[in-house]
Amino acid sequence: MAGVDSLEHGWGLDESLVLMLAERNIAWVPLVGIAPHMWRVAHAAGETERCAWIVQTMSDLGRLLPMAEALGVRVLVGTDMFPSVTVADEIRQLCELGLSREAAVGGGSWVARAWLGETLLTQGAVADMVLFPQDPRKDLDVLLRPSLILVGGERRAPSFAHARPVFVTWSQLMQCVFHETKEMA
Repeated sequence: MAGVDSLEHGWGLDESLVLMLAERNIAWVPLVGIAPHMWRVAHAAGETERCAWIVQTMSDLGRLLPMAEALGVRVLVGTDMFPSVTVADEIRQLCELGLSREAAVGGGSWVARAWLGETLLTQGAVADMVLFPQDPRKDLDVLLRPSLILVGGERRAPSFAHARPVFVTWSQLMQCVFHETKEMA
């Protein structure tokens, strides 16, 4: 049987498949930051079944992501919608779905780096790092305001993703939809 090292999206997972990820040491990159955009597109097109599927999927992920973390599955952070969805947005979304801040921030940094086979920083190593004014595990908003970025030991300019329209998380979107529906009734 062929194996895989990682699963991207994986929105159709159930408990048994999360157990399999843990047993086989398969990393999971859920890419959940796209859900608000997908729901808005489906809603605008009148695709009620697709909207319902997205709502159910996000509900399921809210159960499965903490389960995966508890089982030791490496939940990694990625995005396939940059700059509309950044790694910082994805980290925030994973936390909203029940992943701990430690696991979410790690999935976008040191855990991902180790999984990719990159060495951790050691004395004399060429630095790849992002420096924040505070610990992002305590305040996720600092992820949008890096103080310093080094790649291969060279300084890089921070992304201007913070200048784009504000990312609306899944729960924020659903609160707005609920509020609008309640007002229309």
